Amino acid sequence: ATTRPPSNWMGLPGAYGADILLQTLGLASLFLLLPVFVWGLRAFAHRRTTHIVFRVSAWLAGTLAAAAFFGALPRFTFWPLPLGLGGVLGQALAAVGLSVFVPLTGAGAADILTALIAAPVAIFLLLFATETTLADIRNAVRWVNTRLGRASGEEEDTERRLSGGTRARRRSGAAAPAAGSARHP
Repeated sequence: ATTRPPSNWMGLPGAYGADILLQTLGLASLFLLLPVFVWGLRAFAHRRTTHIVFRVSAWLAGTLAAAAFFGALPRFTFWPLPLGLGGVLGQALAAVGLSVFVPLTGAGAADILTALIAAPVAIFLLLFATETTLADIRNAVRWVNTRLGRASGEEEDTERRLSGGTRARRRSGAAAPAAGSARHP
């Protein structure tokens, strides 16, 4: 807590909202916003979202599964809150997973098993909520590879220009003419 006024874009209401989201969902609060962002992008691209009731249900369930995943992870020293990375809900959902798996595997393995089950469930539900297909993922990977390939190609061109270009051309064993000398037939 501090006496300074909040300096975020939304001011005091934004600070209250961020605090509530971080305390209840932890890092999973980012996944609460992701489908809304993707739906907005789809609306700008004039792509309709179908089966909206199922997608909203998957969005909320995926966010809770992400909170359970983060709740099963150990609390890191950089995390400012006394709760784990999943907030109150993540801790509660991870505790449900622990209560199921501890009798079967022990405490340490139960955390890992809870996280390993919650992560793919969260990913699947959030991909369904955003209506992301395998073709969309392939296109995104192709786009990133194209951008990275273009960037590395530009670096090679720049390096070639700065290092003096290509090797001097030699014609049939004759040395290249010296710089500044005129060629006479």
